[in-house]
Amino acid sequence: LLRSGLALSGANRTIDNRGVLLGEGEDGILTAYEASGLDLSGTELVVLSACDAGVGEAGSGESVVTLRRAFRRAGAESVVMSLWKVPDRESFRIVERFYKNWLGGQGKREALRSSILDVLANLRKRHGTAHPLLWGGFILAGDPD
Repeated sequence: LLRSGLALSGANRTIDNRGVLLGEGEDGILTAYEASGLDLSGTELVVLSACDAGVGEAGSGESVVTLRRAFRRAGAESVVMSLWKVPDRESFRIVERFYKNWLGGQGKREALRSSILDVLANLRKRHGTAHPLLWGGFILAGDPD
């Protein structure tokens, strides 16, 4: 739970190049351990669109602990996350369209599917093809509606 986390804005200014905290207070890192201790009951959705936020690391004899699992343990009904580094332009468009579709009345699963298909169609129109690395990295875990 300590080897998976998010670096929040400004985290690079709180830790030196050896990983030592420069001052007192928060370090700007939200670990999966800290996330699992949050009270997210009643939280319908957490979106982790940064790089490979949905991927965890496992050592020998350990289960994979991801941020997805931590946020679900904390009470979030659903988590949308990326499994690899989707380029910024496509990631932005997928998430932007996901929210537009979801807030427009679609269920979360259908909203994500529609947004990915929209980006895929746009890429094919512009380039004639679209590699899955550009659009296939997002998944939904938890309640699909």
